[in-house]
Amino acid sequence: MNPPFSQAQIAALRQLDRLWSPATRFVLIGATAIRCQRAFDRTTYDIDITVAVSLDQMSAGLDTLPGWSQHSRKEHTWHGPDRVDVDVLPSGPDLLAAGQIEWKDGHVMSLIGFEHALSNTVEIALARDLSIAVATLPVVALLKMVAYLDRPHERRRDLTDIGFLLEEYLSTTTIVATRTRSSTGSSTLIAQAHSRWGATWRPSHWTETARWSRPSWPAPARTSIRH
Repeated sequence: MNPPFSQAQIAALRQLDRLWSPATRFVLIGATAIRCQRAFDRTTYDIDITVAVSLDQMSAGLDTLPGWSQHSRKEHTWHGPDRVDVDVLPSGPDLLAAGQIEWKDGHVMSLIGFEHALSNTVEIALARDLSIAVATLPVVALLKMVAYLDRPHERRRDLTDIGFLLEEYLSTTTIVATRTRSSTGSSTLIAQAHSRWGATWRPSHWTETARWSRPSWPAPARTSIRH
């Protein structure tokens, strides 16, 4: 398995950990969260993080770090030293209650499932002096379902990632899952959630969605990654 982070990315994460921990909760999500926990070879160049702050606090001190700057058009993207890109998604209590982020450019992003990301994590040791919270694989799968439904034409790679996670789950766990018997696997869960609630899907529906789509991957409480 390729290391999930380059040395430059580890250095950037160390800066973020020193900036935010322990006062501000932040969690790694996205494809890199998968690579921290499984042999997953899809190339991804950015780091996705959710931070428990409100939208007006989204910089969360990043603008004070030497060598860091905000993307000129994508307000959630930050450029760190050595060309490291980090997508910072705020998920403070007010945003979780609203269930979405309304960006300045008018785009609305769903935050369904982000409460699970903040509360269901494993600690990954990236170096002797650095451990970070990483969303568990079931949570990553749920977030990718939501991201795909949010922007299906832009997020087709999420289907590939969900398919990988379902195959990984089925290869390590014996289950009876009547809702995933179709050979299309990942698209089955997505189609069922979409057909059930469609455009009216709200955070209040997520509890039921999570209940029938949350697998229980065996996962260590603490993992070390060696480079």
